[in-house]
Amino acid sequence: MKQYKVVYDREGCIGVGSCVAAAPKVWDLDDENKAVFIIDFEGDEKLQTAIITQDQLEAVKESAIVCPVQVIKIFDLETGEQVY
Repeated sequence: MKQYKVVYDREGCIGVGSCVAAAPKVWDLDDENKAVFIIDFEGDEKLQTAIITQDQLEAVKESAIVCPVQVIKIFDLETGEQVY
């Protein structure tokens, strides 16, 4: 199954929560009102990455689209091409 890498700039998050509304199986808000992955991820408080499958792509892409500060990027894991 095709996989994608999600790169999330947590430091740039302003806590609107639109990503959570778009992909509640991937995101939640923490006590700082910033988005956090609820799936396995790597990284720190500034930059985080997670691997998602084709089944999760549309919801995560929608979360990237609705993010007002565009801190969510998605890359095709095989080609490295930016999907969003």
